Amino acid sequence: MRTHCPAAEADCSSLLLCSPGVFSVWRLFPVHAPHHADVSILAFFCLALLFPAQTLGASTVQRDFDEANTLKDGDACNEAIARYSEVLAAAEPTSRIHALALYNQAVCFETTGDLAQAKFSYDLLLTREDPEASALHSDVRFRRGLVLIAGGQLRAARKDLVTVRRQTSDAMARARVDVQIAWIDVGSGHLARASQRLKRAVELLNQAGNQDAPDAYFLAQALCALGDVFVAEASRVPIHRKNPGRTVDALEKRAALIARAQAYYVAAIDQHVPTWAAAATLHLGRGFQSAADELWKLSNAQAPSTHKRAAQHLAMQHWIRKRIPMLLRKSFEAYSVCQSLGYETGDISRFTRACSEALESFPTERLTSSHDS
Repeated sequence: MRTHCPAAEADCSSLLLCSPGVFSVWRLFPVHAPHHADVSILAFFCLALLFPAQTLGASTVQRDFDEANTLKDGDACNEAIARYSEVLAAAEPTSRIHALALYNQAVCFETTGDLAQAKFSYDLLLTREDPEASALHSDVRFRRGLVLIAGGQLRAARKDLVTVRRQTSDAMARARVDVQIAWIDVGSGHLARASQRLKRAVELLNQAGNQDAPDAYFLAQALCALGDVFVAEASRVPIHRKNPGRTVDALEKRAALIARAQAYYVAAIDQHVPTWAAAATLHLGRGFQSAADELWKLSNAQAPSTHKRAAQHLAMQHWIRKRIPMLLRKSFEAYSVCQSLGYETGDISRFTRACSEALESFPTERLTSSHDS
């Protein structure tokens, strides 16, 4: 079963993870036993429902439904969409199989990139008040929230996700939802609020243990988001360009925050989830490159007119120029690892493509030497 998973990166310079990527998919609430992990092409983590075929009865409609599910599981969503349409035309509109077919078809719409149609199907399910559709409402609302994130409708997405969180008392399910809400908060600049949610979620998801693959996905996403929090905090440290001593202090503070971000990115990579490993290395590379670019601009700044300040400025420029190649080498290495992950795992996502693009435009001339003013 393939699904989309909207992530959260409205702007590359923000280092937030909103670009579409590939995600494994599981049900939010553990009502049905999981079938297997799925892959998708959107950047936030989504979940798939699992429906035992034997509970739906043997019939022509049932056989069509089973065949559609087999196509979906085999990454043939275009064919599955057509077969689900046949099921929807033949099944009783308030039956369980009709609700499940509409849901699974929406999942396939996500996989093929038709988010508008996916949202339309989720909207239909949420307007239904029959018991079969109502039983799916929490999962449907969660997925609709992620589709809204992909479409940049963050306020509506957050509303859906907060509603889902309020409707469940399951601590682990709430932690999974918290990761998505926090992702939106990071993108909105509410770093303290996002950090609190993410740290709480990480603590709970860690308790699930390494055997719980779905929570490994959420845990990797949360760790990557925490890395983004510290990168964003680093960008907020003001640089005092007219006072070399204060400038160096600010740069060192930024470096410390980037180091904390790096620790979270590495922890995300250690979860061995290809999509989030690629996202973490991409964002780590951007963090280092952004820091190097900032130093590059500072090293080109005009020296003060006074002799004393001019000497301090030259000393600062020397200090800065020694660090630019090191930061760029770290950035280049992160992009290269990200690109390799796509080749090695076959998980070619927008994250890995963004790393390839970054390598193509990388300022390699700055890797081994700094410029002269």
